Amino acid sequence: MSSVEAALNRLVDLSGRTFGSWTVLQRVDSRHHICRCKCGSVWNVRTDSLKIGTSKQCQPCRKNIPLPEIAAGVDVTLGAAHLAMTTATEEQDAMQALWKEAFEAGERLSVDGETAVVVPLQKGFFSIVSEQDAELVQYISWRPYVSKRSRQTYVVGRPCGSQRYVRMHRLIVGDVETDIDHINLCALDNRRTNLRLASHSQNCANVFLRRHNSTGYKGVVIQNGHYAAQICANGRNRRLGKFNSAVEAALAYDLAAREAFGSFARTNFREEVA
Repeated sequence: MSSVEAALNRLVDLSGRTFGSWTVLQRVDSRHHICRCKCGSVWNVRTDSLKIGTSKQCQPCRKNIPLPEIAAGVDVTLGAAHLAMTTATEEQDAMQALWKEAFEAGERLSVDGETAVVVPLQKGFFSIVSEQDAELVQYISWRPYVSKRSRQTYVVGRPCGSQRYVRMHRLIVGDVETDIDHINLCALDNRRTNLRLASHSQNCANVFLRRHNSTGYKGVVIQNGHYAAQICANGRNRRLGKFNSAVEAALAYDLAAREAFGSFARTNFREEVA
């Protein structure tokens, strides 16, 4: 068994099991599962909350908020699963195992048709860079750094003769004043094709679903018994209205996000669903 398969087998899959009012539809990663409540709504639920019993039903059921019929033609499971894949630590665990194998074998990787070089980090982590940047990063001792704000794991190091730490992606891109966005949301993947310049607002648009989110959808909150959609763009919060269902509110957020952020928008549903 390869190390990639071993990493995947270590992850818990609760699909098909029932916890209170929840029926588990599919695993997203080691921390999240897509579940359907007895009322029919679909949510992204933390795995540990299911196992220890702290989450037994969705928030509307817990607060006795009635849920109307969902509009015909909207695939809720596809939407929730597509969103939850943005938090997939499963893929990152598998990538780390694959990168470790390549580094120990002294091989280079082919990622999306591009040759990538594996860079070892402290604490047993690995990163990858484009082949042209291998010499630029090889003489620096790199280590993983978890941002308290974004929860992302970045790569930082201190060049020889410098008293300041630098993030690997900023060393590669160069001295720029704008934000730098990791397109695939993996900050350990520092290939040039995975990096793009972005405004702070655009960078914040391409992020995971926040852990404290209680509705399972980006830009959707519960207010006075209704689902409210809102978006923050260019430093301003904009209310998009109140809706009878979480799906309708999520679709309203998706439309506003695409208009505001374009290719940087990470939405609840695939574009063809919306």
